[in-house]
Amino acid sequence: MMFKPKAWHAVLPFTLVMALSSCDPKPEQKLEIGKTIQLYNGKDFDGWYKYLKSTGKGNDPKNVFSVQNGEVFITGEDYGCITTDDEYENYRLVVEYKWGTKTYEPRVDKARDNGVLIHSTGKDGAFSGSWMYSIECQIIEGGTGDFLVVGDGSENYALTANVANPDKEGAKLYQNGGRPATIHSGRIDWFARSEAWKDTVDFRGKYDLEKPVGEWNTMEVVAFGDKVDIFLNGRLVNQAFNVKPSKGRIQIQSEGAEMYVRKVELTPIDAYEPDYLNTPGLVKAAGDNKLQLDAKTGVGVGPKIKYMPEWDAFGWFTEADYVKWDAEVAKAGKYDVYMDWAVPDNSAGNPYILEANGKDVLKGKVGSTGSWIDFKEEKIGTVTLEAGKQVIAFKPDPSLKEAGMLDLKKLVFVPVP
Repeated sequence: MMFKPKAWHAVLPFTLVMALSSCDPKPEQKLEIGKTIQLYNGKDFDGWYKYLKSTGKGNDPKNVFSVQNGEVFITGEDYGCITTDDEYENYRLVVEYKWGTKTYEPRVDKARDNGVLIHSTGKDGAFSGSWMYSIECQIIEGGTGDFLVVGDGSENYALTANVANPDKEGAKLYQNGGRPATIHSGRIDWFARSEAWKDTVDFRGKYDLEKPVGEWNTMEVVAFGDKVDIFLNGRLVNQAFNVKPSKGRIQIQSEGAEMYVRKVELTPIDAYEPDYLNTPGLVKAAGDNKLQLDAKTGVGVGPKIKYMPEWDAFGWFTEADYVKWDAEVAKAGKYDVYMDWAVPDNSAGNPYILEANGKDVLKGKVGSTGSWIDFKEEKIGTVTLEAGKQVIAFKPDPSLKEAGMLDLKKLVFVPVP
C-alpha cells in the first residue's frame, strides 16, 4: 500500500534545490496501519484516472464519470472505470453506493450491473477492452457479493472458495463449510443468490440483502494476504482464499447503469481476525427473564457440525453432533420454548432432545420449513428450568440415522406467566 509524496510547496534555497536534484527521488511512503484514508475525497478524482472503452485513458467526453453534490455519478453510458493511481494490499475497503434509474444499451433492459475490481494489474482495458485484469466484487441486481475472476484464464488470476457443489458446471454457490472449488474465470455466487435469477432490470431475489433502487448500500471488502471477504450491508456474503494476485489497483466500473458513490475509504491492516465467527460465552436472561440462545453464542460439538455465519446458524447435525450454551436462568419456573430453524421436506422428521444441566427437558421431531434457506420460528414445547448457571444443549436423538437434521438459528425461552 503506497502513495505518492506530495509536491514541494515551499520556496527552497538554491543550494538545497541543487542538492535535492542530485539525489534519488524521494521513496514512496507506507500508509499507516489502522489509519483510514478517503480514496474518494468528495470533490474530484484526485488519486484516480478514468478509462473508457471507446475513448481510452483520461478522455471522458460524455462525462460518464463526474462529481455532483459531493457524490461520484456514473452514467453507465460507456463501459469503463475509474482506477486508483496506486496499488494496495492488506486492507479493509468500504464503498457506499446506490443505483440510479437509467440504463443503457447493450444492457438497457438487463439487471443493473457494476462492480468493484480489486487487485487490478497489467494493462488498462486488457479485459474486453474495458478493465484491467482483476478480481471483481460484483455489484449487480440479485448478485451483489458474487466473485468474478476478470483475468486472462491463466494461473495468474484465480481464487478458491468453499461451495455447495464444486462439480456443478458454471457459477457455483458459496457455502461456508462446503467443498473447495478453484476458478480462473467465471463466478462464485454469494450464499443466497436466487436460483430463479434472471438478467432483467429491477430483479430482486427473495433473500437479497441489497436495498431497493435509490437507497444507499454499503459494500465492505476485506483483503488480507491471499484471502478476501465480502460483506453487504453488514452481512458476510462471500469468501475466497488462494486469491491471485493479492495486491493491485482498485477500479470502480461503469457497465450500463447509473450509479452513485458517496464513500470510498480504505484502512490498511496488518492482521485480520474475522468478527463474524461464533463467539461463545455466558448468555444471561434479559430484564423480562426471557433467555435467547443464538447460534453465534453457542458451541458446536462433534465431527460434522458447522457454524454458518452467512445464515447465523449451526448446520449439518449427525448423531454425534450437538450445540451447547452456557446460560444463566434468572428465575426458576416454566418456559415456553421457541425454535428458529430451517429444513426441507426430505430431511424433516428427525428426533431431537433438549437438555438442561444434563437432564432431558424436551423431546420432539424437526418439522419442515420448506427448504434449507426458509427459516421459521415456532413454539416447540414448554419446559421447567432451574435458576442459575447451567448448560443447555440441543442434541439429535441417538436414533438419528441420516445427517442433515436441521439448520438451527436460535432457541428462545419465554417465562410462562
